[in-house]
Amino acid sequence: MAQKLFTELSFYKTTMKDIALAARVSRRTLYTHFNSKEMIFDYIVKQKTELIQQKLEQAKQTALPADKRLKLYIRERFNLIAELMGGSQAIKETYLHNNSKIESLRKNIDKLELELLYTILKDGVNHGIFSIKQPRRLANALLTVFKSLEVGFIQQYNHQPKPRIINEYINILFYGIIK
Repeated sequence: MAQKLFTELSFYKTTMKDIALAARVSRRTLYTHFNSKEMIFDYIVKQKTELIQQKLEQAKQTALPADKRLKLYIRERFNLIAELMGGSQAIKETYLHNNSKIESLRKNIDKLELELLYTILKDGVNHGIFSIKQPRRLANALLTVFKSLEVGFIQQYNHQPKPRIINEYINILFYGIIK
């Protein structure tokens, strides 16, 4: 119920009273489980985080060559972001305007992503697919780049097809911007 309210009204406009009414419980009952709407929001984000962690682990387990795994990872990563936004302007606004909160919630995901990227890059080097001298440093840089692309992606994907935007990101990473 709270997630739906956050989606429809935004995190900022949703009150504990709204959540209690939607859940058909008294505010007192709601407060016995959650002290604030921030706690409810954190709980919802934690559930979403666990979903992301599962998807990252699945991507890590695939037997594809490193270059194809990296492309798959990028596709899955940005598709997941679009899925989490759910076409909701309210969620997008919460994400775009409360980035410090989002960053604190993402610490575990960032660690997993960093390790996944490092594993893919190192595997690519070991199999002669990538020419990288420091896979860990590049993994850090790529994670920073991907995170910085998120805002533009979130703002764009309602106006352009998601696959086209994601393919542009992949093409730039793999082939650069030179004609």
